Amino acid sequence: MEAAQQAGAQAGRLEELSPGLFLVHATKEARIPYAHSLLALGKRNILIDTGLGLDVVRDLRRRHDIHLVLNSHYHRDHNFGNFLFREFR
Repeated sequence: MEAAQQAGAQAGRLEELSPGLFLVHATKEARIPYAHSLLALGKRNILIDTGLGLDVVRDLRRRHDIHLVLNSHYHRDHNFGNFLFREFR
């Protein structure tokens, strides 16, 4: 499998770091303008950073009821998908 195909296959994959805390793999191996994110699943589901790639963020929304979005900082590679959560304003 080519490196580009492997990177595409990784996009959106959840890697459990500890119980309920997941690294969400971004599109294009998190190269600018993308960044990996964290997803905390529990009583309230929290997504930290939305710069994963729009397809990955949309898929996360379909699979998990996300209650809160936090940004680690306000660079485009960390906040680009925020507009998909307008109802949080």
